[in-house]
Amino acid sequence: MPMANDPAIILADEPTGNLDPETSQQIIGFLEEFNAEGRTIVMVTHDPRAAKRAKRLLKLARGAVVSEKLADEARDAA
Repeated sequence: MPMANDPAIILADEPTGNLDPETSQQIIGFLEEFNAEGRTIVMVTHDPRAAKRAKRLLKLARGAVVSEKLADEARDAA
């Protein structure tokens, strides 16, 4: 999918916030497509379903990283 300016990094702050489940899945699907095209996606979310789709999961508390998991570990933990 083409994007304006062809960004290498996409910053997504709560991209599924206040969306119905179907639209949320579409948005996460688009982000996965962009990632498959070689773009880096940095997403902030409180949605465990969105977090489970991440390749890498960082949990923050009080401004510090408190845990880090990769791919399947992230899916199991979210």
